[in-house]
Amino acid sequence: MSILQPAVAFQAGQEPLEHLLVKEGHLLSLHALLLKQGPPEHQLPSLLEWLPLVRIQDDSEYKVTLLWRIVLRLLVDAARVGRSDKVSAFSQYLSVVGEDRGWDILGAIGLRKQYQPSVRMRVLARLTNALVLAQFPKCADAVCPRTGADSPGALQNLSSSSM
Repeated sequence: MSILQPAVAFQAGQEPLEHLLVKEGHLLSLHALLLKQGPPEHQLPSLLEWLPLVRIQDDSEYKVTLLWRIVLRLLVDAARVGRSDKVSAFSQYLSVVGEDRGWDILGAIGLRKQYQPSVRMRVLARLTNALVLAQFPKCADAVCPRTGADSPGALQNLSSSSM
C-alpha cells in the first residue's frame, strides 16, 4: 500500500486526489484509496456525489460495482447509527443507471455518441436497487436496516399458494 502514498504534499488550490481519480476514470485506484482510508462516515456523502460523475463504459462497468459495495456497507453503518438520509439518493442513482435511455435526436442522426450501459449492467443496477429498497424499509419516519428475518419490514404469510 505504500504505492498510494503521495509523492508530493497536497498544496492549497489543487483538487483532491479523489476528484482527480473520478474525473479520469481510475476507479480501481479510487476503490483502493477508499479501502485504505477506512470506513468513516464522511465518505458516504462524497461517494454519493462522485458516483453520478463516473462515466460508465465497457471497461468500467465492473469497477463501478466495487464502489456500490462500499456505499452499501456505509449505508448499513449509517442506518445503525440513526443517519439514514442517503438511502434514497443511492436508490435514485441506481434507478438512473438501470433505465433504458434509448436514442435522442442528436444520437439518432449520429452527431452525439452516448454510451449505454450494457443490459447486464442495467439489470444489476435494478436488482441492487430492489435490494436496497427491500433491506432499508421505512419504519416510523426513519429507515432501519433489516438485519434478521424478523426485522421490521419483513413480509408476512408468504406461501407458495399466494404467489
